[in-house]
Amino acid sequence: VPCVAIEYDHKTRGIMRDLGLEDWVTGIAEVSPDSLVALIDRLFATRAEYVSRLTSRLPRYVADAHDITFIRTRTRPTTVDAHRAA
Repeated sequence: VPCVAIEYDHKTRGIMRDLGLEDWVTGIAEVSPDSLVALIDRLFATRAEYVSRLTSRLPRYVADAHDITFIRTRTRPTTVDAHRAA
C-alpha cells in the first residue's frame, strides 16, 4: 500500500530513503493540510514509480533485516536467556 510519511524523527526519512521513497516524505515542521494533500496527490500521480522503487528495494531490505536479527540473536543473549541463567 503506497503511503506518505511525516518525518517526526530522523529514522522516518532514513527508512524511506533506504526504500527509495524519500520523495514522499515531509517534515513535521513543514506539514500542513495543503502540503499533505499535495504530497498525496503526487503519490497517486506517480504511483507506478513508487511501486517500482518499492518492489525493487524491498526484498533486499527484508533480507538485510533478517540477517541483522539472526546475527543479533547469535551474538548476545536475549532477555529470555538472561532470565534462564539466573
